[in-house]
Amino acid sequence: MSLSAARSSALLVNYPLKQVLGLGKVLRKVLFTQDADDTNYIINQFVELSKKARTDGFLALENDAKNLRIDFQRRGVQMVVDGMDKDFITNLLETEIEFIANAIRSARRYSTRSGRIRRLSASSARCSG
Repeated sequence: MSLSAARSSALLVNYPLKQVLGLGKVLRKVLFTQDADDTNYIINQFVELSKKARTDGFLALENDAKNLRIDFQRRGVQMVVDGMDKDFITNLLETEIEFIANAIRSARRYSTRSGRIRRLSASSARCSG
């Protein structure tokens, strides 16, 4: 069994199929989105949401949660609105972050190896040709 097949098998065993299939969408977003304002947007959104939650309560965030453009942020705020336990929310979101980070590391390793293989193939083709 090749190393990439072993990794793919491990990925399928450790994560639900829905998450594995959604990996491509996540990687495209992470690798090809270069919105420098995202950090400022996220910080400003959390500042506004926290002000509103302090004055009006968590339930007042329900409409705001639906309008958030970042899926991760929207899910987190919606879980707060739904009254889920703080530790549960933290665990779930940290697991998602870890999953995405592992996927990015795997993609980076794969792309590095693919590049090396292409260079070696091109080099051997020049030598034999």
